[in-house]
Amino acid sequence: MRNKTFTVYKLDELKPEIQEKVIKKFKFVVLGFKWFDKVNGNTYHAVKIIKVSDVENVIIFESGLTYGYGDQYRHTAYDWLVKNGYVQEVDRNDHDLNRNRFIYVVQDVQRKKDLKAVEVE
Repeated sequence: MRNKTFTVYKLDELKPEIQEKVIKKFKFVVLGFKWFDKVNGNTYHAVKIIKVSDVENVIIFESGLTYGYGDQYRHTAYDWLVKNGYVQEVDRNDHDLNRNRFIYVVQDVQRKKDLKAVEVE
């Protein structure tokens, strides 16, 4: 049996057309954590994005404490993905275009410090 040699490239070392094909194979898990400030009536969230591939799962982004309610955690994640070239700008307003690439999980936490604990993990 012959030994096979593999060359590992960083994404930015590849040609643009190959980069696009590789990026389209990435899938993302977006973890949203929300906390409601009862005193001031504001909602905050923190987001983690995990890039899932055949090789490994990597946390690529953690938002920290961010103001926003409802599905705003999705927009925070999506804005970061667009800004960093993981998703095309065209798809910005329709998250469901990439439904096969995204898994959204959201959890309400009871205390602000529980939200901050998410950032440290």
